[in-house]
Amino acid sequence: MSTESMVIHEQLRLFQAVASLYRAGIMVLNEKALENPVQGLSQFLYGYAFERQGRSPAYAPIARDVIKTTAATCSLWYDEGAPQKAWELFCSTLKEPRSDAEPNFKNNPLCPKNQPYKAKGGPRKTSQPSVLQFVQQKLKEFDYNIVAWARRMLLDGQVCTVHSDLCSINGIGPKIASFFLRDVGWCFGVQVVCRRDLLQPVDVWVERTTRQLDPAARGREAVWIVQESQRAGVLPEAVNAGLWYFGALIAGSEFQLFQALNSPQHARRLVDEHVAGLRKQADAWGQEEPFHAEP
Repeated sequence: MSTESMVIHEQLRLFQAVASLYRAGIMVLNEKALENPVQGLSQFLYGYAFERQGRSPAYAPIARDVIKTTAATCSLWYDEGAPQKAWELFCSTLKEPRSDAEPNFKNNPLCPKNQPYKAKGGPRKTSQPSVLQFVQQKLKEFDYNIVAWARRMLLDGQVCTVHSDLCSINGIGPKIASFFLRDVGWCFGVQVVCRRDLLQPVDVWVERTTRQLDPAARGREAVWIVQESQRAGVLPEAVNAGLWYFGALIAGSEFQLFQALNSPQHARRLVDEHVAGLRKQADAWGQEEPFHAEP
């Protein structure tokens, strides 16, 4: 093995370790999603469905609350009017004080099919089903649980089908589909044996890092992560999450990323400093003394 390959594999092992920080503190998906279809849909909407550039930070928490509220008033799975009720509740909640966001009919996973909206070119209608319509129409066999369905499809090797089906939902593109499937496969320990590249979302940090490690990865970052991770004996899905976490939350800039990728020792120091900072923050919160106003 060349020295260059050894360095790359050392960095990938570090990124796999860094992924534990993502899993412990950021990953939304958990075992409860398999037990309860409402919980599964809530986790999908809160943690994945709205991870699109330029989206309002209000979307995901409102969508999660909308699903729980709608589920308490009607059957999410059997009431054909539930998707419209959920959408109207989302729109009305978004209009509440201190929110100037628009509902984004075209790219909102809660927006039902054939919903009219105004666009620059004139009146339009949405052409794809909302996630709730998708669940109602396609997931009866899986007890209407989008997480259990995705897990089963991965276990059965139906990677292309589940990825394509997710992309049929309004507002869900290939990167969001891969992001969700990555965490489903990783969280539930699914051994994906084919088209593992479809479990590799590529954002700007993943793109920058893979190209810096190997310029030949340009345009094939997802495949490169799978191949090099397997050669290094690490989990591609964890490496992918670690790449994002390191770039976005530890390096934070192209300059620091460049320095870290040229020196595994420097990369390790940055991770250690980051973890030490997290511990200090946790300690500070635990030791906070109550405030007493002066008499």
